[in-house]
Amino acid sequence: MSEISTPPRRFVDLNPTWRMTTDGEVYGIRYDCPCGQPGFEGTTTPTHPDVFEGVCPMGGWALVPTKSNFIGLPTCADSLARGWDVSGDSFENITLSPSIHHVGHWHGHLVNGMLASG
Repeated sequence: MSEISTPPRRFVDLNPTWRMTTDGEVYGIRYDCPCGQPGFEGTTTPTHPDVFEGVCPMGGWALVPTKSNFIGLPTCADSLARGWDVSGDSFENITLSPSIHHVGHWHGHLVNGMLASG
């Protein structure tokens, strides 16, 4: 399966939300997959080779762990160690570094609140 290309779009249109542990620590951002395809009844699928035509292999959503957040909560240790760098003060102007790569499905950049493939 080759990676798809999507037109640039505002990140806020992908319904981003901060994800937190039960201890109230942020571990990342969950958002609708930029491919625009539905998932399996809201669940994820195992791996990219197990994809059915027209169904998102990410389950219709994606998760990116982050090293920090703009809501003032502590970040969990695992995300501090392996997460993306965050700049900006809202989902309207957020930038993540490095690029986001859902291997075999979608690759792109989130810069100043705009998500673009490539």
